[in-house]
Amino acid sequence: MAETILQVEDLSVSFEKNGQRDMLVQNVSFQIEKNQCLGIVGESGSGKSITCKAILGLLRPPFHVTGKVSFLGRDLLLAEDTTLRKVRGSEIAMILQHPMTAFDPLEPIGKQMTESITLHKGISEKEALILSAASLEKLNIHQPMEVIQKYPHQVSGGMLQRVMIAIALVMEPAVIIADEPTTAVDAVNVATVVELFESLKKMRKTALVFVSHDLNVVARLSDQLVVMNEGSIVERGQVEEVLHHPQHPKAQQLVETRQALVNQFYRYVKRR
Repeated sequence: MAETILQVEDLSVSFEKNGQRDMLVQNVSFQIEKNQCLGIVGESGSGKSITCKAILGLLRPPFHVTGKVSFLGRDLLLAEDTTLRKVRGSEIAMILQHPMTAFDPLEPIGKQMTESITLHKGISEKEALILSAASLEKLNIHQPMEVIQKYPHQVSGGMLQRVMIAIALVMEPAVIIADEPTTAVDAVNVATVVELFESLKKMRKTALVFVSHDLNVVARLSDQLVVMNEGSIVERGQVEEVLHHPQHPKAQQLVETRQALVNQFYRYVKRR
């Protein structure tokens, strides 16, 4: 029997301002097993990123989070900050949509990588540096030592996104929550990133929560697919089922847009 590693039950997030409480996420529930990828798709503002941050306890007042997030039997919403800090990175890694916000602009990239790795894995700085460079090379960063010596503002957003993925690879967490990890990455490197995630599923049995607006990437990686709209899950199912037989209008719209882009690509190729 497959082991459920992360279970989210009735997760809701509200935002309070001037005595008014706005619901951002409502009663979101899903579960994910080892060696499985759950894809989350939806338009901007549908609640995808807020859901991911709520799972790891990254939201502070005026946000208010309710529900249950069970990770290997522990409810993360009830966990102390010290417990959450141990879980983040080493057991559940999150790749943020906007990588620039995840890095200290005053510290070299390499120092930030090694600090995170030594903290969670208990290895020396030299060992962490070697692992960091090797992980960057897997992501088509061919001169990793140069990147390691630079500051965040000296590299592109796509490069920083790959650095975040590289850190997650070194950590070897049980779960990776990837929030739009390919947004700033060029087409050639998107393929590399997807292949690495596929390898993590197969070789390390890593569970993935993959958030993206790119239905083609999600379809390639995911086993299960959920569609979010206005803070709620409006459709869920096996990825092939949702792609070929969408029921909710928002799911139908996403699938139709994907097919239109595919058709446009084939017309372009044919003209050439």
